[in-house]
Amino acid sequence: MTKTWLIAGCSSGVGHHLARAVAARGDRLVATACSPEALQTLGYGIADRKLVAFREDINAWRQVAIGTDFD
Repeated sequence: MTKTWLIAGCSSGVGHHLARAVAARGDRLVATACSPEALQTLGYGIADRKLVAFREDINAWRQVAIGTDFD
């Protein structure tokens, strides 16, 4: 069964490596990162239908709230 993961902080470190591992398993991935370049790098080798990427700074709460539907 294919799972969908939401991983914040995919620019580097644990978040980046976890995102790579999730993609290697064939699961779907929703990835966020502060750096557009990091998201582009993360996307190399991952099928388009398996990755949705957003540039988002989780420290900027207004930005997070705009991207979320609270209904």
